[in-house]
Amino acid sequence: VVEPVASLILAFLVIAIYEGTYFFNLLNQSILEREQLQKAHIQSQLQGLKSQVNPHFLFNSLNTLTHLIPEDTDRAIRFVQKLSKTYRYILEISDEKIISLRDELDFLQAFVFLLEERFGENLKIDIQIEERHLQHKVIPLSLQLLVENAIKHNIISKHKPLWIKIFVQEDRHLVVQNNLQRKNQVIGSTKIGLENIKKRYDFYSDELVDIRVSEKQFTVALPLILSPQLIHKFCSTMNVIIIEDELPAAKRLQKLIEQVYPVAQIIEVIDSVEMAVSWMKTHVAPDLIFMDNQLADGLSFDIFHQTTINAPVIFTTAFDQYALKA
Repeated sequence: VVEPVASLILAFLVIAIYEGTYFFNLLNQSILEREQLQKAHIQSQLQGLKSQVNPHFLFNSLNTLTHLIPEDTDRAIRFVQKLSKTYRYILEISDEKIISLRDELDFLQAFVFLLEERFGENLKIDIQIEERHLQHKVIPLSLQLLVENAIKHNIISKHKPLWIKIFVQEDRHLVVQNNLQRKNQVIGSTKIGLENIKKRYDFYSDELVDIRVSEKQFTVALPLILSPQLIHKFCSTMNVIIIEDELPAAKRLQKLIEQVYPVAQIIEVIDSVEMAVSWMKTHVAPDLIFMDNQLADGLSFDIFHQTTINAPVIFTTAFDQYALKA
């Protein structure tokens, strides 16, 4: 009897060590990915700030403003307003990991205004994006970095105007495309901006940033991070019940669920163990249950002892001991 028991214990130990190592590696990978994302995010903010605050940008902006003031006071005022808006946007989104395409384009329009005042007819930026795409998400400053990249590496002149097109392709990709007329640069590109964008998109999308270079064009396609509203078109309705005895908490939870996943239908809000058991015995199982651990007439764990629950449960609690038990 001793040998089988010892073998069984040894087997459990091996399995425990293997599983422990596996989950430890997963944890390390998750931490590493988050650290890499945070690093890329910080680099993006610095890159955005550098492109706006560097002496050349300030010099060119102030030089443009100097010429505008005596010629057209109204245009000079608009120029200062747009310049202020670009700085304010970068500061306001410093903690944002993703942002709506609408907000990003609103910022880009201000940035483009500054560029067009500087380059005049030598720079042509065409933005063609339908209203229905504006709810989707993008990485902050990604468009600005791509526009900056095009201006930095290409000739812009009366005889060789630079055009940049921004549009949505196949409802899934945000495309920034420019004609290719490279400057004769002694120092090659570091490609830091493009690498930063690729790393950040890797974290939020399964699709890769697509970079294509032809003889005449340079094209970057960013995967749109689709809004929940579009995703829900391809998903069926989810029936949800909330088991919560505090009405304000139940209302708050219901509001959050509706915001995050609008197709979720709250089919019942239950405030006691007794009512929950009765409901479970007389209704078809929901798709998902949000359950407070402590109810007025007992712990929600009692529901499991009195009926069969054939649905995933998300427990909500403010107490460590109940969280551990859950």
